[in-house]
Amino acid sequence: KFRETGRVISFLLMQSHYEHPDFDDELSKEAFNQFLKALDPNRSYFYQNDIEQLNDYQTLFDDALRTGRIELAYDFFALFEERFRERYLFALEQLEKPFDFNSENEFEYDRRESPWPKDEKEMNDIWKKRVLNDALNLKLAEQTDQQIKDKLSKRYESAIRRLSQTKSEDVFGYFMNSVSAAIDPHTNYYTPRQFENFTINMSLKLQGIGAVLTQEDMFTKIVSIVNKGPADKSGQVHPNDKIIGVAQGEKGEMVDVIGWRNDDVVDLIRGEAGSIVRLQII
Repeated sequence: KFRETGRVISFLLMQSHYEHPDFDDELSKEAFNQFLKALDPNRSYFYQNDIEQLNDYQTLFDDALRTGRIELAYDFFALFEERFRERYLFALEQLEKPFDFNSENEFEYDRRESPWPKDEKEMNDIWKKRVLNDALNLKLAEQTDQQIKDKLSKRYESAIRRLSQTKSEDVFGYFMNSVSAAIDPHTNYYTPRQFENFTINMSLKLQGIGAVLTQEDMFTKIVSIVNKGPADKSGQVHPNDKIIGVAQGEKGEMVDVIGWRNDDVVDLIRGEAGSIVRLQII
C-alpha cells in the first residue's frame, strides 16, 4: 500500500506542485536531513558512526519513492528505535542511583548544532546530565527524591511504550513529510488518521462524547468536558477520570483499552450522531 502511495505522491508532486521539483540527488540529500531532524533533532540518540552508516541513504530517498522501494525508511527507523530504547533504559538505570545535586555540571540543553556523540561513554555522559536535569527540575518543585524517581520512571517508561506503539503508517508519514519538507516547508503529507482529524477541525463537526482526552501512563485520561456535550449531559463523566474500557452500542463487547495509544482509543469512542457508546472508567 505504501509503495504505491509513495509512487503516486511523487508523480503528483512533480506534475502539480508549483515548484515542479526534480527528484534528484540534491532533493534526496535534503529529504535525508529532514528525516534525520524529525527523528533525532537534538542529537541525543544516534552516534557518529550511525550517521556515517546512514549516510549511504543520502542519495537514495528520491529513488526509493519513485520505485516504491521504501525499505530504507524502515531500516532508518529501526536503528532509531534501537537507540531510543537503549537511552531510556539507561535513564531508568540512573534512577536507581542517588541524585548528586552538589556536583558542578553543565547540561547542554540544546544540542541541535553539536557534534554527534562519538561513543557510548560520551552518550552516557549526556544522558546522565539529562536525567539529573530532569530530577533537578522536580526538586525545585519541592518533590522528594522518592517522588522524583517515581515520576521520572513513569515518564521514561511511557516514552518507551509510546515508541513501541509506532505503526507502519507513522513511519511512512515521517518519510513522506521529510520529502515534502525538502521541497517546500508548507507542503505536508497526512496519514489517514491525521487527515481525518484535519477534516474534523476544518468542518467543526465531530461525532464524539464531547471530552478532551490525553495520555497519562497506561491510561487515557479525561482532561475536560465540553459544555452541553453528551458526556456533560450524562453527568457520569468528569475531568481526571481514566477510561479503561470502551463498547459501542447497548450490547457491544467492552474492549480493554489500558495501554492503548490515545488516538486508537478516540477512534473506538467516535461514532455516528445519536448512537450509544459505553465507557468503563476509574
